Amino acid sequence: MPRIVVSSDVAERFTDHVKEFDLEADNMRSLMRAIETAYPGLRAFLDEHMFVAIDGEMIQDPFLEPLEPHSEVCFLPKLKGG
Repeated sequence: MPRIVVSSDVAERFTDHVKEFDLEADNMRSLMRAIETAYPGLRAFLDEHMFVAIDGEMIQDPFLEPLEPHSEVCFLPKLKGG
C-alpha cells in the first residue's frame, strides 16, 4: 500500500495527529477517494492547498499518476506569492 505523508498542521486538523499512514490505491484518483473515506474533508483541503510529490518527484497534475505498493505520496503546502 502506498505511504501517505502530510504535514503536522494537516495531521492535527484531519487525521488525529497521524502524519504518515497507508491506504490501498493503485493511482492518485483512487488514493484521493480513499483519503476522503478515511478522513472526511481532507481531500478538499489537499486539492486546494497542497502540492503532490510522488516518490520524491513533484507532480503538476497528479490525478492520472499510477502508484506502486511501495510509493510514497507527500502532500506539501502550496507556496503563495505575487
